[in-house]
This record gives sequence, structure tokens and C-alpha cells, in this order.
Amino acid sequence: MTRASAFLFILAASLLSSLRVDAAEALFLRFDPSTYSQLVTSYDQLAAHPDDPFKVSAGVAERQVNLADAIPACQEAVAQDPKNPRLNYQLARVLGYSGRGREAIPYRRAAVEADTSIPPNLLRQR
Repeated sequence: MTRASAFLFILAASLLSSLRVDAAEALFLRFDPSTYSQLVTSYDQLAAHPDDPFKVSAGVAERQVNLADAIPACQEAVAQDPKNPRLNYQLARVLGYSGRGREAIPYRRAAVEADTSIPPNLLRQR
């Protein structure tokens, strides 16, 4: 099993428990990132996770995220494109890093429901 396959298997198991999707259905869930904007933006550069398999720019390590800039940029991005899982993920990520984990819950949920490949870190609440 490759590292990517193992990563996706662990993520699928996490999703099954959090979304209560039956195993057969989970095997057929697919995410196509091309259905969402793939343009590199300031919020991608501020908040993309290094392990996100669908990131469109280089990832930013947690301790390097500039929360003061990233939070409003990600909030604006989600307001403009509320169904985009990448943007919801990034907003949830920076809210969690800032200690606002409860506020991040709807964005975590939106990202996970749309994209079965979200890194496991997203499911971790702060």
C-alpha cells in the first residue's frame, strides 16, 4: 500500500465515523477538484496545508501561518465561493489554529462533506 493509499484509507475511516456513511457508499465517493476554481490566490498562499493533496500553492506550516492576515482573507473567499471545499478547509484550519475551533465546525463539515480527500488534520478540533 502506498503512502497516499494509506492516507486515503485512514481518512475514509475517519469520515465514515464522522459522517455515518456506509462503507460501500464511501468506496465510491469521489472528489473532482477541477469543478472548483484552481486559481492561486492570496488565501491559498496564506493558508494552504502542506499535506493537502489538492492544494494549488505551496503549503504553509502551522507555525508560519499569519493568522491576522489569513482569517479575513479566508472568510472573504468563503463568502464569495461558499461551496468550495478547499476554501472551507482553509478557513477551518486557520480558525482552529487561532483557538476558534467551535467557530470552525461548519467550515470543517462543509469541506469534509464535499471532499473525501481532506487531510485528517481537518478533523482535529482545537
